[in-house]
Amino acid sequence: MQMITYKIENDIGFVQLNRPEVYNALLPEMMQELLRLVADFQQQKLVKAIVLGGNGKSFCAGADIHWMKASATSGNEQNLKDSRLLAELFQHIHDSVKPVIAAVHGPVYGGGIGIMAACDIVVAEKSSRFKFSEVRLGITPSTIMPHIVRRMGPQKAKVKVLTAELFDAKEALRCGLVDYLVKENAAEFALSLANDVLKGSPDAHIETKRLLANISGENTNEVFETSIQSLVRIKKTTNAVEGLNAFIEKRKPQWKG
Repeated sequence: MQMITYKIENDIGFVQLNRPEVYNALLPEMMQELLRLVADFQQQKLVKAIVLGGNGKSFCAGADIHWMKASATSGNEQNLKDSRLLAELFQHIHDSVKPVIAAVHGPVYGGGIGIMAACDIVVAEKSSRFKFSEVRLGITPSTIMPHIVRRMGPQKAKVKVLTAELFDAKEALRCGLVDYLVKENAAEFALSLANDVLKGSPDAHIETKRLLANISGENTNEVFETSIQSLVRIKKTTNAVEGLNAFIEKRKPQWKG
């Protein structure tokens, strides 16, 4: 089964994460496939806007826990490669010259929040739930941090990350993670927004995104690399190994220090 599915209709590229049996948890192959697709859409004149959703009961529940565990115990080179892949996925979505709209539903955790935060517009169903679960796994949301801080601001991001609390879609809207709330059918509403976007000039879209990034001082190479190195460092710690093992074994972690 393909981990990513897509179709192009009426100038809109509609992309679906497609590991529904595990809540669309991210694997390297899946992320590379999504990266290639987003890059391909940049070159296609038939695509003028992108809608990104997820099949099954969740948009995306974050990185696959077994992959994260293997990455945490791998050598430095592989650890760096895995961390860079996460950072590049979020950055490529953010840097898309075509507007990207996320259609979100179900439980959305960790890297799933990173994907939606990197999008230009986020539509969420009211039943959606969100959580930055990383600290309870002994790691940090390092590579998604630039994107959630841009949306939420540093103080709100700090509170949500440190508490790792579960919060609803209404709170996500208040925090700035979400732009629109709908009762159901987020994908349908996202498609209607994409059609509104198509009424504007593609050149104006590109220039608007470029100007906003420059004005806000976003996405410097230094911030990008800092986020990668942060994830590499934290995954080397004893507590990271313990936290990931505890989650898989369904037990309370025994933190050290």
